[in-house]
Formats: sequence, structure tokens, C-alpha cells
Amino acid sequence: RFDLAGAVNATVAGDAGTDSLFGAATATTFTVTGASGAGSGSLTNAAGTVQFSTLENLTGGAAVDTFNLNGNLTGTADGLGGNDVFNMNADTGTANGGAGDDQFNLGAAVAATVAGGDGADTLTASSSATTFTVTGANAGTAANGGKSVGFTTIETLAGGSGNDVFAVNASTPLTISGNGGSDTFDVANNVTASG
Repeated sequence: RFDLAGAVNATVAGDAGTDSLFGAATATTFTVTGASGAGSGSLTNAAGTVQFSTLENLTGGAAVDTFNLNGNLTGTADGLGGNDVFNMNADTGTANGGAGDDQFNLGAAVAATVAGGDGADTLTASSSATTFTVTGANAGTAANGGKSVGFTTIETLAGGSGNDVFAVNASTPLTISGNGGSDTFDVANNVTASG
């Protein structure tokens, strides 16, 4: 486990085992590039930059953190507190919003699990056509490009500019917005959609 203070310049290598990097309590940007394999990239905080490799888990702090998941991360990206932003452009084990109103932006063809946590959390599709399937009150899947993201504790689903499909198969308080494109809303019999 690596715990960072603000404005630190360093290089961190996780090596074998399950390794975690914890950001400071101030706003931090985690960028996973995959340039040196899964779980590699950089962290910026104030004037500090940390290069990391072979890490499985990334954890923010109480401030507003940004996770640019452009390379594979096998473990968990955890926002912890704050209104965090997750830009998900590569396969990720789990993206966990934690406390706060968190935003999850999906890229094309991403496999992951998204847990919104507390607060009013939003899952937004990419510009490619996406099929959202609601299977529980605030849960379901978002499929795009042959891959799927499972989600729980999400309050708002938002389509992108593509022709999205929203299959509502369970009663839900979700707010659902198609945004751009020619979208389809399929609501099953005896289902209440109150969002």
C-alpha cells in the first residue's frame, strides 16, 4: 500500500501481489495509460506527479478526484469521497464512486463493474449505440461494442449521441435520458418507472 501526501514527485512500482495507491485528501487526477502494462500510468496532485506501474487498485480522497481509465486496471478505482469523475475508456475491474455525486462516462467497448455508492450518481454512454438493461431498482447493464458494464446504485442513466436502447425490465426510480440519437425505450409489463 502506497499513501501519498499532496504535491509529491515519485515513481511507484507495485510488483507482485495486490498493490494499492492512495491519493491525498486534495483533488487528484489518476490517469491509467497501460503504457507499461495493466495498472500503469500517472497521478497528479497540486504540483506533484507520481508515475506508477503494476498497481491493481487506485483510491482517491475526500476531494473531487478524476480517474482517466485509458488503460486496463484489474482491481478497483475508488473515488471514496467527493463528486468524482470516472472517464472509462478501457476494461476496469470495478469503478466505485463512494460518497458524493459521481459521474461515470463510458467509452466504447468497455468491460467493467460500476458501483455508484452514496449520492446522486450518473452513468453516461459514449457516442456509440449502447443498450441499457435495467434489472433492478438502480441496477443493470450497459452493453456496447461487444462488451458490457454491470452497474448498481446508479440514479441516472444518460445515452449518448448514438441510437441507444433502454430496456426497463424492473421497477425503478432511475431518471433515464436518451440525449441525442434516435433512442428506443422498452418498458416491460407491470413495471413502474418513476424517474
